[in-house]
Amino acid sequence: KRNFCQSNKELFKKRLVETDWGTIISRPDINTDENFNYFLTTVLLHFDECFPKKICKPRKENVDKKWLTSGIKVSLNKKIAMSKSTKNNNNPDFIKYYKTYVSTLRKVIKASKKTAYDYTIKNAKNKSKTTWQIVRNETGRKPMNQTIDCLEIDSKIINDKKEIADHFNSYFINSPESTPTLTLRDCLKKLLLA
Repeated sequence: KRNFCQSNKELFKKRLVETDWGTIISRPDINTDENFNYFLTTVLLHFDECFPKKICKPRKENVDKKWLTSGIKVSLNKKIAMSKSTKNNNNPDFIKYYKTYVSTLRKVIKASKKTAYDYTIKNAKNKSKTTWQIVRNETGRKPMNQTIDCLEIDSKIINDKKEIADHFNSYFINSPESTPTLTLRDCLKKLLLA
């Protein structure tokens, strides 16, 4: 893909103007084919220099979108083309047709998703996990990294995973013992005083 922005076009024009074309025209000893090849090589050299190729990553076929059929792809492309046309076309009938088309396409996509996701969940070994994966994909949420690399206990930083796990275990094992037991009367007193 090349970038044909206005500044690149201006640079290309400048390079063509600065090129000495007289060397091509004024040499009768060189035949027409060689003159043309020199001309073409010069133009292509300036073209490649002013409009360099950008490497574009190919789109990954989204494996998660099993609902995206070839018919829906065609309809989506048609919708995009119609969307561009509506910007230049003020015909109310065309705009109404476009809105109906988009509405129908949304319903078709919704039905296709439902069918595909029902099939995926039905054939999954772990239905709960599959359901949550689908929910995350549809909402655009990525799983959060919830690992704890270090922990500060008594102003001391601990990096050892086993030691962190031991501290968590001892905390949750001992927390019921360290929690003061309150009677109903104590709770009511605290609520009334607050």
